[in-house]
Amino acid sequence: MEVKIKVQRSKPTGKSTPGTMSLNGVFECFTMEPDPVTPAIAGHPSIPAGVYPVQLTKSPHLGYITPELLAVPGRSAIRIHIANYPTELEGCTAVGQSQEQDFVGFSKNAFEALMQKLTSLQVTTITAEYVDAE
Repeated sequence: MEVKIKVQRSKPTGKSTPGTMSLNGVFECFTMEPDPVTPAIAGHPSIPAGVYPVQLTKSPHLGYITPELLAVPGRSAIRIHIANYPTELEGCTAVGQSQEQDFVGFSKNAFEALMQKLTSLQVTTITAEYVDAE
């Protein structure tokens, strides 16, 4: 089974880029990424819009298995992971069950639900499409 993750970005706030995530067209959770121009951690803006292959790998930095986006131009170790604030993101995507400006809540719950779906299904291929706000 192929799983298509889609991150639909909203307008950046100056600190972060809020959005929503869907799996195969069904809403999954809220997202937060760094601002593309003024990221909270200098040198780690949001990644370019596009489609990326995804593998489930263990993050040496985080210490747990996460979806890792591959073939991101000029970047490596870009992951979807647990975080609540833009200062916890080095180009990555945080997931949450609630969303406020520059914050996602219940991130661990959202991440566990996402990973349950990505690991319990007969998943053969995962791709992630990142779409900028219009």
